[in-house]
Amino acid sequence: MAREILFTSLAPFQLNGEQAKLIYTIEPRDKKYNLQSYSSEILFPGKTKTFFTVGMAFYGATLSDEAYSISTETAVDGTITHQLVNEDLSKIEMGMAALLRGGKRLENKNLSLQFAFGPGVSITNKMRPRFLIGGGFSYGNKHRVAVDTGLIIGEVNRLSQQVRKGGVNKSTSQLTVSDLKVGGFLSLGYHFNF
Repeated sequence: MAREILFTSLAPFQLNGEQAKLIYTIEPRDKKYNLQSYSSEILFPGKTKTFFTVGMAFYGATLSDEAYSISTETAVDGTITHQLVNEDLSKIEMGMAALLRGGKRLENKNLSLQFAFGPGVSITNKMRPRFLIGGGFSYGNKHRVAVDTGLIIGEVNRLSQQVRKGGVNKSTSQLTVSDLKVGGFLSLGYHFNF
């Protein structure tokens, strides 16, 4: 003989930040069935520990241009000499980058470990394209402050081999050439996590 067992359920909601907690209880409709009650909870939407975001960053890097000028001197006898002068510019480049970040939250819900990569542009002296790849940490729940470090790749000005070997004279027109180099960077940025 089949028995019909009917249950009642209650669904109170308790807000938990951006999530809702559903607590439900299943009880037998009638005590005569001698069945146990059951209670549990569901948290939704479930928070994942991994994330992928895009955010802006300001960086400092070890890539830098070499800058040179030519000093012309005339001797008493009318002899003209040309000398190469190193302008000693700053060895640190500043710039901005749009970094794609992916990572995982650590046990502390606000702290995350991440990798980052993306395009950048130098804003020191000449604007030049850059590519950054590295990793770091971010802090925050939805609005996050990120600190990243890694490698930066881009073109920089270096002294021409022609000038290195032959020196400078009145016909020297180009002192530097562009060369692809790799350096290090440290950035401070922001990203929003959905």
